Amino acid sequence: VVLDKETWESRSFGFIVFASPAEAEAVMQQHHFISGRMLQLRIAGDSSHGHDSTEDNGSRKVMVQPLSPEVNDEVIYQYFTETVGPVEVAGVLRDRESGQSRGKGYVVFVLEEDAAAAPLAEHTIGGRQVEVQGQGKDERRLFIRGLPYELDDEG
Repeated sequence: VVLDKETWESRSFGFIVFASPAEAEAVMQQHHFISGRMLQLRIAGDSSHGHDSTEDNGSRKVMVQPLSPEVNDEVIYQYFTETVGPVEVAGVLRDRESGQSRGKGYVVFVLEEDAAAAPLAEHTIGGRQVEVQGQGKDERRLFIRGLPYELDDEG
């Protein structure tokens, strides 16, 4: 877990070093959640690899709003996986200072067709109707984004 040098608080990301690149790749093939927040994984130093890439997912990405405060990454991921199609990554946009939901989220689908179909249907998440809008290296080291701020190296 990487800490802020002034406050010594978590910066909400960290690194794990695996014994081999194959082990890091195997971990990236699964979705991981901590406290309802979906972790975004990629090979450290590789901005085009894994869930953090934005260049190749624009046609597969949708924005979702307004979200209820209790909706988290896992809720969005499960909802769209079950109602639309396979999801690569999903998340709630949060205020950097407070960590509170901004009432908006995003979903990156595996297939462009699912991203195109999602805005055409009505969706209710967490008891609220939401609008969906389309959006036009060391290979053993894994970058992790989305860690809870209260998390430390001990877990």
